Amino acid sequence: MMQIALSRFKNFLREKYPVYESNIRAEHLNKDMMAQFVEYLQSRSVGEGAKSIYQRFKKVIKSAIEHDVMIKNPCDGIQCKVGDQILRKDVLSMEEIQAL
Repeated sequence: MMQIALSRFKNFLREKYPVYESNIRAEHLNKDMMAQFVEYLQSRSVGEGAKSIYQRFKKVIKSAIEHDVMIKNPCDGIQCKVGDQILRKDVLSMEEIQAL
């Protein structure tokens, strides 16, 4: 999932911010960019994919802050909401698994 998050962010930069495609610095990340990234993910993902990818991305940002690579978290206040109509995976009960 982390590799997918990185790949999606690179694709997002290529499309929306080509000037940063090959090299982006921590100070270039801002709330507006993160909101656009969430929209980008939601337009290209199904189910809970966008939310999962964004959660992994936020973990990287949080780690960068903890290791003093970044000062401010550009993801603060930016959420990736999942619609009510999404496909959710059901977990099988033990009886259902045995029946299979």
